[in-house]
Amino acid sequence: NFEFFNSQFARYTYKTDDGVVFEEVLCTENGVLVSLTPQFNAKILTGFGVNIRNRDENYVPGKRYNLTNKTNQITVSNADRNLNIFFDSGVFSKDEKYSIHIPGRYARDKGFSKYFDDLSVQNKYEPGYITSDLKAGESFNVFFSLRNNVNIEYFYNTIKNRINIAKSRDELITVISEQIGYNNLIDKELVKAIADSMYSFYDSLNKRLFAGYPYFNQFWIRDALLIL
Repeated sequence: NFEFFNSQFARYTYKTDDGVVFEEVLCTENGVLVSLTPQFNAKILTGFGVNIRNRDENYVPGKRYNLTNKTNQITVSNADRNLNIFFDSGVFSKDEKYSIHIPGRYARDKGFSKYFDDLSVQNKYEPGYITSDLKAGESFNVFFSLRNNVNIEYFYNTIKNRINIAKSRDELITVISEQIGYNNLIDKELVKAIADSMYSFYDSLNKRLFAGYPYFNQFWIRDALLIL
């Protein structure tokens, strides 16, 4: 099951033989937080595929990365660009693998071909894996960030606060959408998406309005506002 709360937060619900597992993905101004929460005692093993590249860059033969790690943090580097991976529990085991993947094929198989029809081959680097033992209801949290100055305190505050903020904002956007109203020409999802984008703009640190802000994933907010 998939729930999309707003442009910042989504939840997947998986049903396994042992019980239900929640995967929550939260976008923040400093990175992306992923939380796994099994509703039963579980030993989890998580791996990561990394590809630091320019937007229009496809497969590059022989591309390699530098890997450093310390307690609860992994840093993957290519040239002068870094990806920092913070995790709140478990042990990281280095097991470097280089391969390829095709993101567009996954999107097409999931029914998103009209948005992601590019089947270009991309590099994939797997630094290793993290193992962690969780009790029922406990979460394993991983935070991905390009910033070098994100500290552990910020990471934990993000886990505690931002998911609740995202959920409550979705309720606020729903109420505002009902107040604005919708009809056969302007449907409910469009009104919610406009309200969501405008609230994202309001929360922005830079206070600039971009077409399609914040993630260019649904429509052009500028054009939608002109239509309204």
